[in-house]
Amino acid sequence: MPRLVHLILAAAVSGPLLYAGASKLLDASRFVATIPKFGIVLLRPSEATARAVGGLELLAGALLLLLVSATSALVGGIVYLCLASVMARALFRGAAGDCGCFGALGGRIDAIAVVRNLVLAAAALGLAAARASALVADYEFRSALILVIAIGLGGAVVDTLLEIREPSE
Repeated sequence: MPRLVHLILAAAVSGPLLYAGASKLLDASRFVATIPKFGIVLLRPSEATARAVGGLELLAGALLLLLVSATSALVGGIVYLCLASVMARALFRGAAGDCGCFGALGGRIDAIAVVRNLVLAAAALGLAAARASALVADYEFRSALILVIAIGLGGAVVDTLLEIREPSE
C-alpha cells in the first residue's frame, strides 16, 4: 500500500480514539456516570478511571497516527477489539442508552457501536498486516503478528463470553 493510503487509513482509524480519549480527559463526568452500565469490577466509577481510559485511548490513537509501524496499528486494533468486547458485554447484560464514549457528541450502547468498533479493529489490523508486509519481509515477524492478532481476537471473544461477577460481600 502506498504511504499516503497508510496515512489516510491511520487517520480514519485513530480519529475516534483521539476524540474519545480527549473528551474523557477534558470532561470525565459523563463517562464516570456510565461506567456502572459496563458491569466490570475493575472499572470503578471515578474520575481517575475515566481519565485512565481516556489516556489509553488517546495514546493508542496517537501511536497509530504518528508511528508508521505494524506494532502501533496492532495496538490500535487490540484497543478496538477490547472496546467492542466491553460494549457487546454491556449490551448482552441489558445496558442501554448513553455510553459516555464521545463526550458531548454522545454515543450509545447498541449493536451499531459493537459493529463500528469491530470494523475499526479490522481496519487497524489490516493496516498492521499491510505495514508488516511492506516494511518487513521476514516470515517470522509476520507469523508472530498473526499469532498476536489471533490471541487478541481470542481474548476479546473470551472476555465477551465470560461474565465478570462482582465479589460477594
